[in-house]
Amino acid sequence: LDQAKEQARVEALEKYPEGSATQISDYIYKYHRAIYFRRLDKANLPVYSGFETIVYLSTGVVRNLLEPCYWMYERALSSSAEGAEEKVISKGISPAIQDDIIKHHSGRAWSLLRDGLDKIVVDCSEEDARQVHRLFEQLAQLFRERLQGSGSEPRATSFSISGQAHGANLAELERLLKIARRAALLYIREGAAKDDGSREYYYVPNRILWPIRGLDPQGQHARVSLQADRLLAAARGSTTLKATVTDVGTAQGGLFDDGQA
Repeated sequence: LDQAKEQARVEALEKYPEGSATQISDYIYKYHRAIYFRRLDKANLPVYSGFETIVYLSTGVVRNLLEPCYWMYERALSSSAEGAEEKVISKGISPAIQDDIIKHHSGRAWSLLRDGLDKIVVDCSEEDARQVHRLFEQLAQLFRERLQGSGSEPRATSFSISGQAHGANLAELERLLKIARRAALLYIREGAAKDDGSREYYYVPNRILWPIRGLDPQGQHARVSLQADRLLAAARGSTTLKATVTDVGTAQGGLFDDGQA
């Protein structure tokens, strides 16, 4: 991250040769994590470890925070030469174990999306499960493209729904999103909209999905605005979300700022 900060500083000075110190520091703050996470192949995924990372991966849900910590502790205890609890407590859990457990849980979340939603969610058919999986694949690809691009919010990993006048399509889309919410793969929050004083709902995919895709679990305090018709078409496999990368909403708030609806 320190190297990424230095690269961001060089980029900022090239982009704003006459820029103020505040302008340069703002650019570094906004882009250095994106620079760090711009890695594509799975063999070169970033290391995911540290308490702050685990907190963000929880997506603001206590159970999501505690479960990986439990498995990290069990792994550290079982791999200890002496198997001593005191040794694990005194030395801590290695970043390698944390990273391995996080990526294992990330892969397991995608396996659930790909193979198991209809088995665990009431009133979810096999076709529903396929559509939800397609939608999340498209969202992951969209967020990856944003991360690799030069847009103003490259680390945004949440979205809001625009074009809500299309009632039938919106209702069908919300039904699919509800299936994902029941599986704890998607959360809905409330935050400020673009219009002054107004509020809107936005959607936050469970951040445990992102490590195996090389995305930043911290995300960014912004959300991508996507049309309901296009989201539904992506779920049905008739289009992609590739073209809808320019419309970003206002700040979404912090991890625990907005209540879950």
